[in-house]
Amino acid sequence: MNAVPSIGRRSVDRRYRKLPVSYSKLWKLMIDHNMNKTQLRKAAGLSTNVIAKLSKNDTVSMDTLLRICKTFHCDVGDIVEVIEESDQLIIGDYPFFNDESGKKRKNIL
Repeated sequence: MNAVPSIGRRSVDRRYRKLPVSYSKLWKLMIDHNMNKTQLRKAAGLSTNVIAKLSKNDTVSMDTLLRICKTFHCDVGDIVEVIEESDQLIIGDYPFFNDESGKKRKNIL
């Protein structure tokens, strides 16, 4: 039986790492629809914990993504994108991404 190593975050085998995702497309879509997080939570039938995960760019279930897509009448690709690992630098628990100018910026939404 393979168990997830419990040593530091950086030394964990790549196959156990979470896929880095960004929900920036979702936040832009919500702005276009004049919707806040509370309204999204109620419209899609989501829990506050799921909204917190989305805010932290944590992975969520496919069911959650489909509920959001049903709310906005869109596809999954319209609300989430996978971040290439080469574009991401993890410092502590905070992901930093390269912007168009090549500078590092903290991903805060």
